[in-house]
Amino acid sequence: MRRLLAQARENIVQTISVFIVAMLVIWGAVAPEQMIRTTGGIMDFFIAEFGWFYVVATALFIIFCLYLGIGSYRQMKLGKKDDEPEYNYLEWIGMLFAAGMGVGLVFWGTAEPLSHFAEPPPGTQPKTKTAAEQSLLYSVFHWGIHPWAIYSVVALALAFAKFRKDLPGLISSTFYPLIGSNIYRWPGKVIDISAVLATTVGIATPLGLSAMQFGVGMEHIFGLPNNNVTQLAIIGIVTVLFLISAVTGVSKGMKYLSVTNLIIAALLLAAVMISGPTIYLVEHISRRLGQYGSSLFEMSFDTAPYSEGNEWMNNWTLFYWAWLIS
Repeated sequence: MRRLLAQARENIVQTISVFIVAMLVIWGAVAPEQMIRTTGGIMDFFIAEFGWFYVVATALFIIFCLYLGIGSYRQMKLGKKDDEPEYNYLEWIGMLFAAGMGVGLVFWGTAEPLSHFAEPPPGTQPKTKTAAEQSLLYSVFHWGIHPWAIYSVVALALAFAKFRKDLPGLISSTFYPLIGSNIYRWPGKVIDISAVLATTVGIATPLGLSAMQFGVGMEHIFGLPNNNVTQLAIIGIVTVLFLISAVTGVSKGMKYLSVTNLIIAALLLAAVMISGPTIYLVEHISRRLGQYGSSLFEMSFDTAPYSEGNEWMNNWTLFYWAWLIS
């Protein structure tokens, strides 16, 4: 018993995190409607009161990343001076997209423009040419530079602390310049527990959405019932595959899965471009890139201060930024 207690104290972050996550899972299983109301209310409160903060923060993340990319630090290595890249470019970009976007980009790359076309931002008539242009613009905006800037700030801080300063690979290590050796004490433990919970909730979102999306696809193609049992089975299979890739390590399972994903995505893109209408698609890509570039600054700082724009922005842009940060 003493040994178990000693191990629990030593792994206090894991112990408390597992306990809280287990309580959340039990809550969701026993009283799902109550959980939906409660968590939805908390989310609505934070978006309503701190939506401006999410907008400003993500915009500042982009500015900070641009400064690091083109400023005086652009040649600095995140590792030691004599370190060399562990993966080639294809492997690195494959793991980057698999971890950063995954199934979300494939599904919402189609679903989001269609949704915005039917229900565009306030001031735009649904199912019109303007709605079509706005739908594609906002979809590129939500899946463009902003998510990668959010990821990069955390990733850079972790990589610098881990590989340059030889600190533990934990979120608390990024706070070393602020709290010093307290990262090894309770302040650091609280930070790491918060990070575990935020990451768990953040991962649960795409996992749940992808299970529902996959279930609809299976129902449409094979006629299988899309119910809770089917979705739980999908989540179970995905979890097993993830555990296998995690156990085999980044250099094997995760790398091979990520490169395979990248190749399949490239084949899907090629199939769409070849099947056409190719010229129409190329013209749209050019048009949207120009529109995105010219509107990026204004959209990045838009907080929709007028009431008629708040609800749409809360449901999409602010939800995305909060989700991506977690």
